Amino acid sequence: MEIEVFEQIAGAYAFQASEYTVEKYGSGLIHFTCFLKHKTDPGKNYILQQLNTQVFNQPEIIAGNYSIANAYLKKKHQAYNFLQFVNTYDRKNYYTDAKGRVWRLMNYINNSFSYDTVHEAVVAHSAAQEFAQLTYLLSGSAIHQYQSPIVDFHNLSKRYTSFLKACSEAVSERKQQAQKLIDFAENNRAIVQHYKTISENAGIPLRIIHADTKVNNILFDKTTLQALCVVDLDTLMPGYFISDLGDMIRTMLCDCPEDETDRQKINIRPDFFEAIVAGYIKGMNNSLTKEEKKNIFYAGQFMLYMQGLRFLTDYLQNDVYYPIKHKEHNLQRAQCQFWILEGLMEREGELQGIIDKQLVLLSQK
Repeated sequence: MEIEVFEQIAGAYAFQASEYTVEKYGSGLIHFTCFLKHKTDPGKNYILQQLNTQVFNQPEIIAGNYSIANAYLKKKHQAYNFLQFVNTYDRKNYYTDAKGRVWRLMNYINNSFSYDTVHEAVVAHSAAQEFAQLTYLLSGSAIHQYQSPIVDFHNLSKRYTSFLKACSEAVSERKQQAQKLIDFAENNRAIVQHYKTISENAGIPLRIIHADTKVNNILFDKTTLQALCVVDLDTLMPGYFISDLGDMIRTMLCDCPEDETDRQKINIRPDFFEAIVAGYIKGMNNSLTKEEKKNIFYAGQFMLYMQGLRFLTDYLQNDVYYPIKHKEHNLQRAQCQFWILEGLMEREGELQGIIDKQLVLLSQK
C-alpha cells in the first residue's frame, strides 16, 4: 500500500500511521485486506479493507444494512458478539479516498483465527450454529429496511438465464471445451424449477441471511477453539435459508479445494453433513418452518448447482468475474462443483435419513 494513501486513511480514522506496520491479511478473493499491527499496543490492532466496488458498487447499501443489524442487535441481543466497524472522524463507517477507492476499518479481535478448510466435524457444527444464530437473532429486525448489495445474487432463475445467454454468445472453442458441463447443467435444470416453487412458497419466508457462509467467515478463539463471531458482512441481505445452509454444505461437505481436478478425491462426508445440519438447526432455535424442513437436502443441491453454473458462465464469458490462475481455471471449478453435486445426489437417501434423525431429535427437546 502506498504510504500516502495509508496516511490519508489514518487521518480519516484519527490514528497515527507511523505507529503501525501493514501486512496483507487473509485469503479472500474479493477485497484487498490488511492487518494493521500497532508497534506497542495489541489493543489498537485493526483490520483494514479496500472494498471491491466493481462487485459492490453501492457501498452505502452495505453500510446501511450493517447499521440496521447492529442497532437491532444492540437493542435486543446485547450479549451477541457482532463485528464492530470503526467510524471515521466524521462518523461514517467507510472512507472514500481521493481516487474514489472505498476503505473500512474494523477492530481486530486478538487471539482469534479462521479456518480455510474444515478437517473436523465439530468445527463444521460450530460454524453452522454461528451462522444460523445470526439469522435467528435478526428474525425480529425489519426485513423491509434491508437492501440487496448485489441484486439477484442468489436468484437461481436469473443465474440460469445468464448461463443460457453465455452459451449462446460464447466463442466456439470455449463452448466446445465446456460442452459436457453445459449438458450436465441443462440435464439438471429441475433444480432451477424447484427454486421457482420455493420463491413462490409462503411457507418459506425471506430471512436476513449472511449469503457467504464459508468457514473462513467465522472467527474462532485460539484458546478454546469456540466460534467467536461472524465476519464479512457485505452480503447481509434478505434471502432464503437455502442460501446459507446450502453454501455450508457446498464448502464443508468435501475436504477438497474448490478447483479439485481429481474425481477420486471428491469424497462426501456424511458425518460433516450431519454436523452442518445439526448445527444449523440448533442455531435456528426451532424456528424453521415445516416447508423449510422439507427443503434441507435441496439446500445443498441449490448452492452446488448455482455455484457450478456461475463458474461455468464466467468461463463461457471469458473470465470476467472470478480471478483465475490459468485459462481453464473456471472450467475446473465448475467441474468440481458438479462432481460434488453428483456425489450428494447419489447419497440422497442416506443424507435425508440424517436430516430426518436430526429433526426427530429436535422435536424431542
